[in-house]
Amino acid sequence: TMGKGGDDVSANAFSIDNTIDDEWFFQVDGPFDLNMMPVENSPQFQTTAEILGTGPILVGTWTTTSTYITSVTIDGPWTFNVYGYMSAPGTTGRLFAKVYSGAILLDTTISDDTDVTDTSALYTWTDNLIGNIASDGDAITVEIWLDVTAGGGGASVVSLNPGFDTAAAPEWAYSGWLDTGGGNATGAYNGAGGNPGGWVDILLSPSIAGPATEDTYAGYWEQSFTTGFAPTAATLDFDWSCTSFGTGDADLNALVFIDTASGAPVNEVWNSGAISGTTSWASVAALDVSGTVNADTTYYLKIAARDTDLARFETAREIGFDNVQVTWTITAPVFTMEYDYGDTQSSISPTLNTGPVIPYDIDLDGALADDWVFVSFPITATGNVMTIFDDLAWGDGNTEWDMIKWYDASDQADHWKTYDINYPGIQDMPMVDNGMGFWVHITDNQPAGDDNLSVGWGFEPSGTTINLVAGWNLVGFPSQVEGYTVGDLKTDSVGLVTRIERYNDAAAYDIELMPDGDMFMRGDAYWVYATAAYDWIIP
Repeated sequence: TMGKGGDDVSANAFSIDNTIDDEWFFQVDGPFDLNMMPVENSPQFQTTAEILGTGPILVGTWTTTSTYITSVTIDGPWTFNVYGYMSAPGTTGRLFAKVYSGAILLDTTISDDTDVTDTSALYTWTDNLIGNIASDGDAITVEIWLDVTAGGGGASVVSLNPGFDTAAAPEWAYSGWLDTGGGNATGAYNGAGGNPGGWVDILLSPSIAGPATEDTYAGYWEQSFTTGFAPTAATLDFDWSCTSFGTGDADLNALVFIDTASGAPVNEVWNSGAISGTTSWASVAALDVSGTVNADTTYYLKIAARDTDLARFETAREIGFDNVQVTWTITAPVFTMEYDYGDTQSSISPTLNTGPVIPYDIDLDGALADDWVFVSFPITATGNVMTIFDDLAWGDGNTEWDMIKWYDASDQADHWKTYDINYPGIQDMPMVDNGMGFWVHITDNQPAGDDNLSVGWGFEPSGTTINLVAGWNLVGFPSQVEGYTVGDLKTDSVGLVTRIERYNDAAAYDIELMPDGDMFMRGDAYWVYATAAYDWIIP
């Protein structure tokens, strides 16, 4: 088994009985014997290193003790079933795998087509792999990887144009806020005199006409920023100065707001207190605003000046701001894989082979669009129906279908199993294999009525057993033998099989009874009626 080699390498193994098209479960290598079922009483976890940015990151490594099969290839479909979750929202990625013979990389799978989330879920993907086991007896090693496509953490992000080095716009925009006395609150960019360099001001000028009442004047500069994820920490930094105080009494304040909407300031995060005269530039550093900036959303940073006691004939007041920015960070997330438990049985459905890999072409000569055909395939290919019945992957792509049905004789409550590409989320078709027969609804067969339906890579069978149950069974005939007849099956079953039916588009319901002298044909499907359970050993 693989020893612990760092935080991103697992001291784990998966079980393997070296059976063609078996299922391997990721398991803990410890006090329990590795068998073909999970054995732990609670979920096991394998966690990535901290995700700091995009790109591939290793989840974990599992290995067999040995293959002890000679001349093995991995050619064919491999299906990966991985449970897992992200530790925090905002970071996305897709899982893929690498398969090794010893230290030699044989193949890398495609990525799953589903982004991981922060909720535990099953992620499944299938790819057709190619490669030869380098040496007889070599262990097979599988690495699970996460290709991070967005997010990550550990780095700080800041709002834009904090220093007003060349201009305020377009990041900052000025607006008048309050003016009850008919005066004038203005904002301007200044290219020099800041702390240092450029800065912005807010000039509050009272009315020079009307009664000598004390009124309120205010204005603010505003900038929006979007966090992009839920921050775990946020701080505010800025410099400010009262550059002109004027004459007369005043109730003058410099203020900073952070709101979730544009417009008049609402959520105050800093207040200078009453200003009594001009000041030098002062710095406010690392003011904690985590209580305000804590969501994946857009915020509005507003720097303001307000005087609530500015009378006619008093002179203007001016507040300046420079080096204004919000900085936010997120704790780097991790992806956690779950396995070796009843509810999280992360596993692999591999393909191990000892012969030449071939596709198989089901002859659909004469079949047209909207026809139902009654077919099977003889090669030892097992997998998801969309993977096996993929004419584009295994053939020329000229034959298309939209529904496949199979009769499950063992399910007394619901015999018919269906895969309908128009409703991909509600399928009940199990993994398919060469012992099953299928009804397939053809939507296109080009050239019209003269093409094949190619099914996924497999091998010529060396012998197959189909477990017939009492009643009707929908089966294939996975054999290279020619000349095996209906009568042969009835004889071999000692009379337990009493009736066999086949496809005939001219017959009622497209099905006809087969006489004892007719032969079974590979690629066709059959209804077989048995009076009791019988294991049909097909030569």
